Amino acid sequence: MRAASFLIAHDYRATPKLIVTPRAPVGSILDTAKALRPGLIVQGACGNRTWLDFLLGSTTSAMLKEAKAPLFMSH
Repeated sequence: MRAASFLIAHDYRATPKLIVTPRAPVGSILDTAKALRPGLIVQGACGNRTWLDFLLGSTTSAMLKEAKAPLFMSH
């Protein structure tokens, strides 16, 4: 939500959408984005599985590959 607040403070319209799901996060995010058709997806970037996941996060990596909308990553 801090990233959305940052964008709002800089005169960008941002509407936070909290997604709570038992599914893998990337599938839920992509399904929500497909339904909402946003102009920008704001997402936190963190993770700690492998050293590469530690740097990018598995959800982050998948979003970079699969998202149809531009991404604003916040860490």
